[in-house]
Amino acid sequence: MRQGYFSHVRESGFTLVEIMVVVAVLALVGTGFLVEAISARNATNLEVGKNLLVSILTNTEALGRGGLTTSDTTSNARFDRGYGVYIASSSATDVTKIIQYEGMGNGETKDERRYNGTAKETSLFPDGVSVRALQYTSDGTNWSTVPSPFQLSIHFKRGSKGVMILKNSDNVEYLGAKITVQVLVGGVTMTRDVVVWNTGLIYAE
Repeated sequence: MRQGYFSHVRESGFTLVEIMVVVAVLALVGTGFLVEAISARNATNLEVGKNLLVSILTNTEALGRGGLTTSDTTSNARFDRGYGVYIASSSATDVTKIIQYEGMGNGETKDERRYNGTAKETSLFPDGVSVRALQYTSDGTNWSTVPSPFQLSIHFKRGSKGVMILKNSDNVEYLGAKITVQVLVGGVTMTRDVVVWNTGLIYAE
């Protein structure tokens, strides 16, 4: 009787294989939850990055077209130089920051309105978010991709030509620019486009 009782107890326990199967299933479930959590975070970061870009553009437009003077304290500083946003890649890598800058001189010529190398403020995109592509239009209808590395200055100023969208390297002027913000979600690249027109219209697609 006693020997049979202990034999029954041993048979009712878990075998090593069963324990390994349970552990493997739990690991798979945990991995799935982790992937979903990372994907959800990245999707949220994409929206934050898109909203950050739109916010900086609209804020800079308000400063520039509102006629606010610059922080320069020299004697010739009390005129409207305007403010701009600069987005550039120094190589084929993605852009992870946005630069706000002040215009130069009288803020009239292309050279005075494009980014001059002096940043007023620099903002970083959330983790995993970057500007991957840049498109421009010269006729308001057809869009062309700017090859990387790209440099774009968007300058806002009070006056008849309040918004100037410039390719920084050679001062080519565009009617509009489409800035693509991206993030990797679950192995798939998600993107949002932010569009700026030389009329001052700014919106996300």
